[in-house]
Amino acid sequence: MNYATHKATITWSGEEVSLDDYHLYSAWPVSGGRLKAGNAIGELTELQPHEALRIEESGETSMVPVAAVQSSEMIEIIPGDRIPLDGRVVDGDAEVNEAMLTGDNRGVASYIAARCGITDVQAGLGPLEKAAVIRALKAKGACVMMVGDGINDAPALTEADIGITLGHASAIALESASVAILNDDLRLINTLDTSSSRCFSIIRQNLVWAFSYNLIALPLAVSGVLHPIISALLMVTSSFVVVSNSLRLKNL
Repeated sequence: MNYATHKATITWSGEEVSLDDYHLYSAWPVSGGRLKAGNAIGELTELQPHEALRIEESGETSMVPVAAVQSSEMIEIIPGDRIPLDGRVVDGDAEVNEAMLTGDNRGVASYIAARCGITDVQAGLGPLEKAAVIRALKAKGACVMMVGDGINDAPALTEADIGITLGHASAIALESASVAILNDDLRLINTLDTSSSRCFSIIRQNLVWAFSYNLIALPLAVSGVLHPIISALLMVTSSFVVVSNSLRLKNL
């Protein structure tokens, strides 16, 4: 094993921050370790956003460069935003509210919920009662995602807008859910959420491109402005753009 000790300085929100005496352990030569360290520092600096939504004294908001935000000022963020400065949340609720619906007793449910950081706990529920809770949430306009793997979760999985189960779930849960995560790892739910959003974004991009191309190219082709060979080449190009854009999903 080789190791190297490095010192680096990065810029964070307009201020220089020193990373002193950090140790890098690697099975590669020290030169390879230095390259990895440089790449890691580059990825760290990329986490800094370029702009922030600053809340003015009048209550209005304005988009400003990160360097213009002072430590005493307030900025507005939404879940998923990068935070440019160290600070604390003074107002607002999470976009995603987590709750536990379980048939176990209150003591067991509260213990598990506390370890997971969940405050909304409803224990001692039967299968139809779980479904009723989800139905009530949907009636209030909420979009509900249900995660469960048991037989008694099946009605709730069906009732929810999105039902998610795990690979080793019961057969009826697998049948009732919209999505099955093959590995029994709840952390993959975040991956699913991110990948789904990215997938729909690319689908929308492809639709905009395809419709825009057809709305422009077809009338020109019909009117004779475009030569048939050029029209065919443009159609191949359009298909190539859509396929190439879709292949970006492999990087998720």
